Amino acid sequence: MRKHKDINDNRDNKDQDMNQKDHSVTSQVENKQENASKKNGGKNSTLDKEAHDKKQMVSIEEYEAVNTKYLRALADYENLEKRLERERENASKLANEVLVEKLLPVLDDLDEAIKHIDDDGLNQVHKKLTKVLIKSGVEIIDPLNKDFNPNEHEAIESIAGKSNKVVKVYRKGYRLGNKVLRPAMVAVGNGNA
Repeated sequence: MRKHKDINDNRDNKDQDMNQKDHSVTSQVENKQENASKKNGGKNSTLDKEAHDKKQMVSIEEYEAVNTKYLRALADYENLEKRLERERENASKLANEVLVEKLLPVLDDLDEAIKHIDDDGLNQVHKKLTKVLIKSGVEIIDPLNKDFNPNEHEAIESIAGKSNKVVKVYRKGYRLGNKVLRPAMVAVGNGNA
């Protein structure tokens, strides 16, 4: 155990001696540079300062380049987040639209069944389905006695009635937001009352 400690002490002493020698060599080099600078009238210190300034300028330019790249990457990331949010919203709207379009024929069948069968259960199902669609943003286009609008109405017949007015509705129309899912099927008055 004692030998091991003596070996470690010797190593520590050698390391200290090496550090002192390195320090003295470094000091000697610095002193020689200062003396040379004094002999040259301080020209070396000016050159050293210019070299340091150039390094600092390069560092500033590098910083600005990296900062510009960072800001661009940050802006690209923010734009990506916004685009993904819009795409999610559009996908959700499209899914709702597709589902509602598939449910409309079922609602039409319920409307026809109610005309022929007087059943409380059937009426309840119709009301529930209609409420669900309305809560989902679906609007019923009810054009009866209104001016004919080719964007929301599909004229299948022209009959006696006020000119350009919807006289009869054969099938309801539906709108989801600003988009017409299905135009109302109507008969338009021809002006012969």
